[in-house]
Amino acid sequence: MKQHMTLWDYVSSVFRILIGTFMAAAAFSFLQYPNSIPTGGITGIAQILNMLIGTPVGMMAIAMNVPLFLLAGRKLGTVFMLGSLLAMLCENSFIDLLALCHVELTPDPLLASVYAGVIYGAGWGIVYTTGVCGGGIDIPAKLVKLRRPYMNFGTVLLILNVSVMVAFALIFKKYDRCMYAMITMYISSKVMDMISYGPMDDRLCFVVSDKSQEITLSIYERLERGVTFLQGKGAWSRERKDVILCVVKRSQAVELRHLIRDIDSEAFFVITDARGVYGNGFTDIDHEDF
Repeated sequence: MKQHMTLWDYVSSVFRILIGTFMAAAAFSFLQYPNSIPTGGITGIAQILNMLIGTPVGMMAIAMNVPLFLLAGRKLGTVFMLGSLLAMLCENSFIDLLALCHVELTPDPLLASVYAGVIYGAGWGIVYTTGVCGGGIDIPAKLVKLRRPYMNFGTVLLILNVSVMVAFALIFKKYDRCMYAMITMYISSKVMDMISYGPMDDRLCFVVSDKSQEITLSIYERLERGVTFLQGKGAWSRERKDVILCVVKRSQAVELRHLIRDIDSEAFFVITDARGVYGNGFTDIDHEDF
């Protein structure tokens, strides 16, 4: 969440947290849990305990989250922690409430894993647009990142999540369910990224050419896109050249390649996906998706 929020920002963030955590809880309660598909993190540990001794998943997850929030204290920011606390309480409360419905949307574990990934990822993607997390292993992972900045945050989360899923498989001898859980985790991560950062509909291009001025003029005229020159220097030749930086829509990428080929077939051309392009001709930098 933002440090300085208007009343509308606050209401909008809370609404997104409620909607997103409800979707995530529904994915777990109606798809994953009935098919014995494990989830990662604290909820995954609570799921294991539920299947062993019958404790409610949501209540147990809340209980295990309390020391993590106390451990983090104000290290991650008061506003961030309060928002994350709300998200954690909402998701786990919804899990226990939805468990009373005893709904199983499908007995097919493959369908359950795929749709759980889509719904869970969309739910948490919406929550993440508010700038908070859901507690659980996100907190120790963020604390590890603070102490060891060189470590990849995503890698830490992956290791912790997979460890819980493997533990589930070993305890209950349900190795195939762990495999289904990997499908859910992969799909949910992709959907989260798409919701949080938008679809990768733009392409970032770099062009190194002796005919940079001609290529730039052609980009202006044919694609109506802006160009920025970066100063480059060949490591071997020591020759200085203008490197063209340009962002285009996916539909324009092929035309750009043909354009460059027609002007300079010896040009060096790199194209890659770009997510979250803001500015003139693309998304307004003040625009919010939700």
